Amino acid sequence: MNKNLKNKLYVIIFTSLLFYSCGENNVIASFDHSTKAESFKDISYKIPVSDAVFTVLDVINSTKGSTRNASSAEIENIEVVKTTPAITRSLKANSLSSDTLLYIINFKDGGFGVAAADSRTAPIYAYSDKGHFNLKDTCQVLALKMFIKSAIHTILYDINNQGNNPRFAETPETRNELLEQVGPFMDIEWSQNNPYNKECVIGTEYAKAGCVAIATAQICAYNKYPDTFEGYNYDWNTIYKIKSSSDQYKYPDATNQLAHFIRRVGLNVGMKYGVKESGAKSEKIPGLLRKMGYTCSDLISYSDKGLVESLKAGHPVYQCGFDKESDYFIFQTHSDGHAWVVDGYRYEMLNIRICRPRRGEMDCDSEKRRFLFVRNNYGWGGLYNGWYQPFVTMPDTNGKRIPTFAFKPRMITNIHR
Repeated sequence: MNKNLKNKLYVIIFTSLLFYSCGENNVIASFDHSTKAESFKDISYKIPVSDAVFTVLDVINSTKGSTRNASSAEIENIEVVKTTPAITRSLKANSLSSDTLLYIINFKDGGFGVAAADSRTAPIYAYSDKGHFNLKDTCQVLALKMFIKSAIHTILYDINNQGNNPRFAETPETRNELLEQVGPFMDIEWSQNNPYNKECVIGTEYAKAGCVAIATAQICAYNKYPDTFEGYNYDWNTIYKIKSSSDQYKYPDATNQLAHFIRRVGLNVGMKYGVKESGAKSEKIPGLLRKMGYTCSDLISYSDKGLVESLKAGHPVYQCGFDKESDYFIFQTHSDGHAWVVDGYRYEMLNIRICRPRRGEMDCDSEKRRFLFVRNNYGWGGLYNGWYQPFVTMPDTNGKRIPTFAFKPRMITNIHR
């Protein structure tokens, strides 16, 4: 690891107990880089913060067009994610009730990474070369809450099933490698607020435009279609120039067209408008897209294969999921849902170590493993857009990967004219 980076890694860590508290305690952290041999009895699976930072920077630097320099990167803050006793007990990981599971690393000049603090799981779960990731926002931003809960669930699953043999760990001295990248296709960063909700009015107040409508509108803007819908014409070439809310003043006519289109989407899917939140069923989106003249899949169960195939063909994916699942007699109900757009994927080859106990000590070999990251556009004005492990998955009893915590993860693929 770069010595300058090591010397700079004296940071303030903001600690939060996830979900039950959003309070912050400041802790000054210094890092022990001792290289003494580890015995099987004394082995620690904790990843030093310095190694986690290096891994995040290494992966960010592999992003196409990234110019970030690891030796000069300045850290703004690092937030520590710890599991709660309730989650720990549910997974029978009682010895981990106060262990640190994730580091959320933010850089001063923009960019973030969500990295594992335990070496028995995947080394990195999300990253971006711009923006910031604030843990306290998981209390309000549903998509982030779904992601963090999934990551915690997956890490605890890996820890419980990994045991002491084998051991996953990063090898920071070796570079990570970008194997394949498609996208991102979009540079628009729309939200549910002004000016996108200009026609979503309740009495004298503006309602949220709704995540279902924003995700659909962003995909239509990418395809620049339909030219006409329900008797109204759309100049998509100009509409697509509205990258963010500040562009409404440059393109007032196109902004009005966009707001009208978003409202028409909402009306067609039965949007229930509210000042604090608006919601609609994603099941109605395939029919609406076909009404507009699109070809697309139905709303189908999520799979890595289906998502990658759609993106490889140049078609962004509509994705959705729920945070809560309840039983009512013989029925299951779902609530707290979110819809967003996936407009790219990357396969990263990450360097790890596999360590096994032999004669009371750990014998380690280097190994490369492939990980899939997808580029999420959450529809929050660009906030938290980045590369994420998709739905964060774990093996089921048949050895396949299944989503965790995000209930009913589904998608609409192959959306095109």
